[in-house]
Amino acid sequence: MLSGLINKSVPFCPGNPAREVDIETASGTIVQVKKLSSANKLIKQIHDTEAATGQRTVGFVIEQHKKANKVVNQASKHVEATNNLDALIEMLK
Repeated sequence: MLSGLINKSVPFCPGNPAREVDIETASGTIVQVKKLSSANKLIKQIHDTEAATGQRTVGFVIEQHKKANKVVNQASKHVEATNNLDALIEMLK
């Protein structure tokens, strides 16, 4: 079973602005949940969150259609990202 906190501000590394995160698991992984945007925006949000918090961050796109699959495939070449719930659960194990 996965456990954690939803919609919270997390402590940030010195010199970085505070960051609101969608989910922080009990193990400390952050999940940023996004509606479909561009791969670059998803990559930037994950990188910004990791830099601000010092914590592993995974992107989860809630849409599951052809365009969402393409965005996730592009982003996942650079960061951990998925739009598949089963894959997300595996990433968080």
